[in-house]
Amino acid sequence: KAELERIKFSDLKALAKAMGLDTGLGATKDVIIDAILTGKLKQKVPKSSSSDGKRPWQFDTSLNKDPNVKRYYKMLKWARLPESQVYQVMLNHRCRQAAIDKVFGKGPPPVDETVSMPIATPDLTRNKTEEFKPSSHPSHPIDTKELGAVEWDGLLVAKKSDTGSSGVIFALLKKGVVVLKSGNTLAEEIFGAWIAQQIGVSVPAMRLCKAHNGERQAVSKALRRTVSTATKISISRILQRSNLGVMEYVNGPPLVELKACPNHDCLKQIGAILVLDVVMNNFDRMPFIWDNQGNAENILFSKQRMFALDNRVVCPTSRQARERHLSKVEQLCRDYSKTGVEATQWADIAQFWETRTMMGKLDKKSLEAIAQGFEEAAKVACSKLTDQKLQEMQAKLENVSEGGNSQFWLTQVYGIDITFISGIVGTLKKYFG
Repeated sequence: KAELERIKFSDLKALAKAMGLDTGLGATKDVIIDAILTGKLKQKVPKSSSSDGKRPWQFDTSLNKDPNVKRYYKMLKWARLPESQVYQVMLNHRCRQAAIDKVFGKGPPPVDETVSMPIATPDLTRNKTEEFKPSSHPSHPIDTKELGAVEWDGLLVAKKSDTGSSGVIFALLKKGVVVLKSGNTLAEEIFGAWIAQQIGVSVPAMRLCKAHNGERQAVSKALRRTVSTATKISISRILQRSNLGVMEYVNGPPLVELKACPNHDCLKQIGAILVLDVVMNNFDRMPFIWDNQGNAENILFSKQRMFALDNRVVCPTSRQARERHLSKVEQLCRDYSKTGVEATQWADIAQFWETRTMMGKLDKKSLEAIAQGFEEAAKVACSKLTDQKLQEMQAKLENVSEGGNSQFWLTQVYGIDITFISGIVGTLKKYFG
């Protein structure tokens, strides 16, 4: 062994090869010496569960639990990096030959695949992900039908949202920023956006990403081309979900950051958002009839209008919860008809304004402007949100996804209780119809 250790590495490789020992690319000097001394390689190649020549990482799920290789397994299986790239990473990290064989097996090292990752060349690329600030760019107009593969091929940089929902990605295309959103509530959010449009509330345009025309595949390819390895893994998880939404990016400050009270029209628009929340039973915005502090991040000020974000319809499954909400709506309307903005619910809005925003105390005139917008929007809701219209919207929602026959999508769609929403609108009609 002492003599072998004094021999050059290249000569050791040649000696091992002459003995019929294929140590493979990346073998260390110690591995080659041990092989020469024993006449065989210590590392055993994992037995393949198939005979089609697949590498171990392609079928051996136990690699995800092996602390020595699970990092590289995820790069291949989840982030879908090219084999040659991951192989080089393992060499750079000075992984033992045994670990490399666990992932790739014995045989020739992987070479660049025909479907390798193209290198993005724009200024905002991989190492620029952290520098990407969506608010520094214009909003890309959202086609209600589709964004073709050409637009996605021009993706410059993408970034997972640092706050809020975990399934949100900001993507910068050549014309501006769009938002990609996944999750188990897309059907409820699209339906909520349709209700908002009926009432006259400004919301981001939203639709599902299509697969039949190659858009979903174009999105996946573009994202994996432009993001860093660390971001690639988290984004891959988002892309693996059943449905992916494409949403308009609203570029503007949230209500919580406004330092001056909006004008009269904007205050009325906030009143309309209150009607939307009551109809949808959306408690994640302003307290009003719910026992919470509110979330001023879900109202944005853009283009002299107030935009409502995260407009999910929440239909309780229990009868008691549904009756509780209907009772609160009845109490709200009764109190407003008797005492106007002196009612408790409006005092909660004033407190929310003072404690959850930077604008300070809300004067009575401004509060009355919000109430005026609430009353006007309530009348519109009573007029447009008929039982027939709600049923038509739900029927339309069934076919929004190409998985219109998908059990997962239909479960979301049928979870929207039209009878519950009709009951809320019916209560509003007693006082504003």
